[in-house]
Amino acid sequence: MQWAIDYLLKHFTQAVGYYNRGDPAIFDWELSDLIADNNWHDLNLSAIVPAGATIVRFSVLHSATSTSARIMMRQNGNANNFNIASMRCQVGSLNQDETFLVSPDADRIIEYRIVGGFTTFLRLTVCGWWMGGNALNISINRGDPAVKDFETVDFTIDNAWHDLNLTAIIPAMTGFLFCTVEINYNAIGRLVQFRTKGNVNRPNVSAIRSVAVNSPNVADITIPTAGNQIIQYKIEHTDFLNISLTVKSWSF
Repeated sequence: MQWAIDYLLKHFTQAVGYYNRGDPAIFDWELSDLIADNNWHDLNLSAIVPAGATIVRFSVLHSATSTSARIMMRQNGNANNFNIASMRCQVGSLNQDETFLVSPDADRIIEYRIVGGFTTFLRLTVCGWWMGGNALNISINRGDPAVKDFETVDFTIDNAWHDLNLTAIIPAMTGFLFCTVEINYNAIGRLVQFRTKGNVNRPNVSAIRSVAVNSPNVADITIPTAGNQIIQYKIEHTDFLNISLTVKSWSF
C-alpha cells in the first residue's frame, strides 16, 4: 500500500502543493530592472510562473543607505497597504534577506513599490509557488513543541554548508518548511543561510542576518525541501551568542 500512498501524495502535491523552482543560477530582477520612484508598478511573472499559481514565494536581497527605505509587494489591483509583503531597511548599507509571499492575479502579475529613494542594491528571485489553493489548506501544524529543535551545539559553524537531518520531525514527501530561527551575535551583519539539499546557487536561499549587537533577531523563514527530509545550512562567523531553529509546520 505504501506505493499507492506515495503515488497519491506525489500527484496531489503537483496539483495543489508547493512547486519548488529548484536552483536558479541567476537572480530574476535587479535594481536596474525596476523603477524606484515611490510608486506602485506592475511586475509580470508569466515567463516564470504557470497559470493557476495562487501564491508566489520570492527571495529578496536588499541594501539601502537609510532606514527610510522600504520594499513592498502586493496583489495586482489592490489599492491599500495592509495586505502586503514588506521589508524596511534596519541598518544603513547592510544587506538584508527576506522572503515575500504574494498572490498574483490571473495574468500572473503582481505590483511592487520601492520607497524612500535610498535603495542601492536589490535582487528578486522567484523561488517557487503554490498551485490550486491556499498554502495553509495543505499545511500541517506541528502543534506545541516544548523545546527548540536545534540549538547552538547542534550546528557546525565554519563557513561551509552542512546537512541538517529532520527525519525525526517531518514526514517523507514534505515539500516545504515553516520555521522560526533565532540568532544573536556580537556583531552586525552576520549571516545564517538555509537551502534545499543539493542546491549550489545563491538565489533560492533563505537567510537571516544580525541587525544589532547582542540583540536577538527572531524571524519566521521558509525552506523548500523538495521531498527530502534533510536541508542544508551555512553559518559564516563564530562570534555568535546563540543560534536556534524550530520547525513550526510543513506542507506537501
